[in-house]
Amino acid sequence: MWARILKILHQLGAVGVMGSLACCVVLVSTAPKDSLAGYAAVRAGIDAIASWILMPSLMITLISGLLAIAVTKAFMDTGWAWIKALLGLVMFEGTLLTIQSSATRANELAAAALASGTADQAALAPLLRTEWAGLWTMLALSLANILLAVWRPSFKPSMR
Repeated sequence: MWARILKILHQLGAVGVMGSLACCVVLVSTAPKDSLAGYAAVRAGIDAIASWILMPSLMITLISGLLAIAVTKAFMDTGWAWIKALLGLVMFEGTLLTIQSSATRANELAAAALASGTADQAALAPLLRTEWAGLWTMLALSLANILLAVWRPSFKPSMR
């Protein structure tokens, strides 16, 4: 029963991760450039998605996946499960460093720009590049994790 619960949590978390990443890609791509108020609203939305959907979904996925490995003997002996675990940890750290931090800082800059009436493009540009690269990298890692779960290649970890 616990294995099924963990599997459902893992799948729901993965849906939340990929869905929130896709939403952020769409919002970053379509953020209005001509309206400071509109841009600040979109940045606040991206920050909210990253904080309230992406990070909790990623934590649910990571924790349920690690617990599934711990309670399922078959997963302990498969290389693909350990690769997924490693990729999950990389995704968690990468999301914190690239997407979450960039979204929060860009939201702060957009709010400050709205309050002052002038945008600091020099400070915003590197954040947007980091965020954009992080979004696409995390989407690629999510896809790799899904492919590993479906394909389940048969290589064994070496425990020597």
